[in-house]
Amino acid sequence: TQLIETYSYLKQQGILTNTLEDKLLQAGVKFKPLANNELLIKLKQFGRVSEFSQLLSQVLALFKAACLDLKSLVSLARQHEDHERMQAAAFLFEPIYEVYQQHLRDTATIDFEDMIGKAIEYVEDGRYLSPYRHLLVDEFQDISASRARLVRALLAQNPDNTLFCVGDDWQSIYRFTGSDVTITKEFETHFGYTATSVLDKTFRFNNKIGDVASRFV
Repeated sequence: TQLIETYSYLKQQGILTNTLEDKLLQAGVKFKPLANNELLIKLKQFGRVSEFSQLLSQVLALFKAACLDLKSLVSLARQHEDHERMQAAAFLFEPIYEVYQQHLRDTATIDFEDMIGKAIEYVEDGRYLSPYRHLLVDEFQDISASRARLVRALLAQNPDNTLFCVGDDWQSIYRFTGSDVTITKEFETHFGYTATSVLDKTFRFNNKIGDVASRFV
């Protein structure tokens, strides 16, 4: 059996495909490329089109939650170690995003991330003046960049405003929906001087349950 060797650095440098092609040709392999329509049929048969659709749907939500624009997305893709693949994904995403946004405009509807975006716009522009002086955010570890920006905008409306947050970075499991645990871990960077109270005692259950749980945790 003749083995063809490739290395991870080839992928990082964006020359894996060309290198692999050269090595296969040297080994006497003859290429029989499929037509695009045949490729699409094969991808559908393997369920890859549906998987890719679901992936792009998640990317769309994350993209809007991060308050990015298409230019920023392409710039981030160029900085990624797998930049060739990331840039290809960014260029594929662009027309889908534009069609989606046009659909929202045509139907006069907004999605959840648009609700957050419009709220930010109204607060920052002064179209909405909050009457509240104390802001409380629970499950703070699940906050996204856009929602953190909304909280900062509400705080900025009055110098006497205060923010109280409850969160646990160990419970941060919603990155796929846009949550960014670094906002919790670097709280003071985002919101200024902070006093921290560690909640190390629970009143939810007695010590017997805690003793059993502690043994395997």
